[in-house]
Amino acid sequence: MKYVVWAAMAIVTLMILMGSVTKLMGNPAATTRFATRGFPALFATFIGVCEIAGAFGIWFRRTDVVGKNPLIPARWDEETTKKAASGSRPM
Repeated sequence: MKYVVWAAMAIVTLMILMGSVTKLMGNPAATTRFATRGFPALFATFIGVCEIAGAFGIWFRRTDVVGKNPLIPARWDEETTKKAASGSRPM
């Protein structure tokens, strides 16, 4: 069972890292989402760093709750994207 949990954590970590690397590299598809909402491109870099901190923080037993906290800004970004696409007001 221990290995199943590790495999699931590895998959989640890789998924988070793939999304954050595109923001850190300045991919136009990632940065234009922030620009359309009025945020500077540097904010995309900040979100990418938060995602990386959260992805590695999940692996440490003592910091697994603290490790998930840097993901809060990243989740807020995705929630506002969903709300903006549906036409409702963001938070």
